[in-house]
Amino acid sequence: PCKALLPEMERWEAELADRVNFVLFSNGSAESNAAKFAVFSDEVILQKNRELAELVYARWTPSALFVRADGTIGSHVAAGDGAIRELIDKIREDDPSNANFFFARSNNGAGPPKIGTSIPEFSLEDICGNAITSGDFKGRRTLAVFWSLTCPHCTAMMNELKAWDAARVESDPRLIVFSDGEKEAHQKLGLNSPVVLDAGYKTSERLGMFGTPSGVIVDESGTIITETAMGASNIWALIGKRK
Repeated sequence: PCKALLPEMERWEAELADRVNFVLFSNGSAESNAAKFAVFSDEVILQKNRELAELVYARWTPSALFVRADGTIGSHVAAGDGAIRELIDKIREDDPSNANFFFARSNNGAGPPKIGTSIPEFSLEDICGNAITSGDFKGRRTLAVFWSLTCPHCTAMMNELKAWDAARVESDPRLIVFSDGEKEAHQKLGLNSPVVLDAGYKTSERLGMFGTPSGVIVDESGTIITETAMGASNIWALIGKRK
């Protein structure tokens, strides 16, 4: 499949070279790869094993990944020739220099990512009676976590969430938790950051919630900059933590 895709890759490189850089990661000797990838001779990086592939969860070949100019990942791994063609079409149709460019091959039924959209206007109370509005997301990155008292996966991650919240440094995002239920039960959690009571998760759904626990990152301008992370491990991955 990799060899069969090579003629198309060469055409894509010629067509889109002014918009994206094509860098190939391969295995084997320099000589054997030079013979296969003459067009990409200056852009072939040899892995000893599958170092980068393992880090980005590219389990199959051929696979492709879009990386933005600032070094952040801008796509799901496109595994297989069909998915790679979809990614190329996305690059053709959109502006890959956009900081919010993102290609989602599959979002596990969560609907399209809200990356690049502004958070909706809202005003809700937290469990201390303070008003939390969309304006509270301005000025600093914020991790919005969607949580539930009745979700066992949520309660299982609460101790880690509290520990991270208590140890956050200035470079870490703020934390705002959206939940539903009784105020008193949430107060017993002992979380330092605001816990917003969002009846029926009406605001949370507009922020990108899809089940609990899940989360998104909102940047300093109030723009959603990540897809919805579903499950504790993916929420931690949003902020660069591995659990």
